[in-house]
Amino acid sequence: MAGEFYGEWLACIQRTREVGSLLAIRVIDAMQRRESGLLECEVFLPAVFLEPRYKSLLTTAQRKKATDYFQALSIRLEHLGLGDQEQDHNANEDDPASVNENETADDLEAILMASDTSDNIVKENNILKNFV
Repeated sequence: MAGEFYGEWLACIQRTREVGSLLAIRVIDAMQRRESGLLECEVFLPAVFLEPRYKSLLTTAQRKKATDYFQALSIRLEHLGLGDQEQDHNANEDDPASVNENETADDLEAILMASDTSDNIVKENNILKNFV
């Protein structure tokens, strides 16, 4: 859910940028300031990290912070005796009814594909495997 929200947030910034008015520029400035706060959130950042489409936009420091969060969460779960229990993560998972395929989505997709590196993906997947 947070990953989807972040994707819509980025698309909104892109569509607003296309307007080009003074008001649009001020709205974008405010959204970018708020985005910085969102990415500092202890729960939001790891949720974005788990979304493969947007994880590539995170800085190295943000990725490290997200993996540290999962490692700490794993330790807390083990202390609570919940580390070995299986959980159904897909029970309430709903896919969006439709995907809006327009220029904004194509531009965003190009940015996402260009900013990801395979080395980081391998390291992060190993960390997540240890968590699960």
